[in-house]
Formats: sequence, structure tokens, C-alpha cells
Amino acid sequence: MTALELVGSVARILNAGGDADAALSETARAIRSGLDARAVTIWVRSPGSRTFYAIASPPEAASAEVIPAPWALPAEPGATRVPLQRADELLGQLEAAGLSADGARVLRIAGDMVTPFLASLQLTAALGREVELRSLEIEEQRRFTELVIDCL
Repeated sequence: MTALELVGSVARILNAGGDADAALSETARAIRSGLDARAVTIWVRSPGSRTFYAIASPPEAASAEVIPAPWALPAEPGATRVPLQRADELLGQLEAAGLSADGARVLRIAGDMVTPFLASLQLTAALGREVELRSLEIEEQRRFTELVIDCL
């Protein structure tokens, strides 16, 4: 698989919709296969928190732990780590073991594609929390109005 084919494959996977973790798992598999890496791990920040969880290919390479800082873990010798950062916000980390120099460059490009996907997940979660809060406020205002009317 050429680098361009891999980039196209990652773009198709991320744009297909559906379950986000499944898309990230498929992305990790595609990157691992396309770059002939020993393992690929995508660390994802949990929505609404500052902890990270791992999605990996092969799945056994993923840590079952939820951790505060994946970059603080010791890297496998020869592993390439790409921070998935948007503005000043760290959304995750893409890590691959056993890459060539060209593979490391393609991994950075894949990271640039995964970052907006992770940002959209964070924004969706934040919007969901905001809608929930607004709904609660409206319900409280409705109850208050009913109480005022009942008192009159």
C-alpha cells in the first residue's frame, strides 16, 4: 500500500460515520497494515475528563488502564509518538512501533487526520452536556412558573 492509498483509507474510515471507537480501531488497523508496523495505539481523551484510554492494533497492545498522561508511559524502543493536539488542547496521542523514517512521516500525516476527528468527538460531547444543562434549566423555570401560578 502506498502512502497516498493509506491516507485515502484513513480518510474514508474517519468520514464513514458510525461508532467512533470502531472507526478509531479500524484506523489503527489500517495504519498498522499500511505502514507495516508492529503495533499502533491511538490514545483518546475521554469526553468530559482529562484521562485517556487506548485503542490499538493488535488489540492486545492496548493498555486496559485509563491514564492521565499517555506520554508519561515508557515508549517501546523505536516507537514514534505523534501528539494529537488542536490549538492548546491535547486530544490524544498516536503511537506506532517498528516504523521506517518514511513511515514516521506518514504517521504524522495520519495524526493530522485523526486530530479533527477527535476534536469533533469532544465538541459533540460538550454540546450534549450543554443541551442537557439547558433542558434542566428550562424544566426548573417551568416548575417555578407553575408554583407562582398556583400561589396566585
